[in-house]
Amino acid sequence: MKKVLSVVLAALLLCAACVPAFAANLTLDKATPSQTIEVTTSDWEDAASYTVTIPATVKIPWFGTTGGDSFEWSYACQLPIGQHLEVYLDKTAGAMTNADTTDTLPYTLSTDGANVPLSNDPFCTAGAVETGSQKVDIGFAEGAWKIAIGEYTDTLTFTAAVAVEHGA
Repeated sequence: MKKVLSVVLAALLLCAACVPAFAANLTLDKATPSQTIEVTTSDWEDAASYTVTIPATVKIPWFGTTGGDSFEWSYACQLPIGQHLEVYLDKTAGAMTNADTTDTLPYTLSTDGANVPLSNDPFCTAGAVETGSQKVDIGFAEGAWKIAIGEYTDTLTFTAAVAVEHGA
């Protein structure tokens, strides 16, 4: 049975290799001095891509940075017609905690004075092919630093997704 299957598969591969040999060529001559050919792209369905670059860690000096604390993330996408990139964070505020104390360092996040994008209102690229960056400001309330000095941490989760344009 294995030999029969091998012969059948070999015959199918041979037939598949013959298909390009029968492709029509156009010839220009005195009787036909002009011909029109069709040129198309191929393999575009698998060419879509996007990259979102975020910092692995954000270091904030004790008492914050003069002028404010922030970090920047960037994006680049090349997607099919009718699609765009959406990026969002898991929260607009949080509290950094210390493993050795019960103290917390509360903070808020904003982007150009507005709330950061959340899942119900994500950052969206204007089109299918875009590059750019976004700055996220980290704000601390007055008096927030009046806690025991130590290392305080929290995590932010970024999510990126490709979405279909409305009406597409």
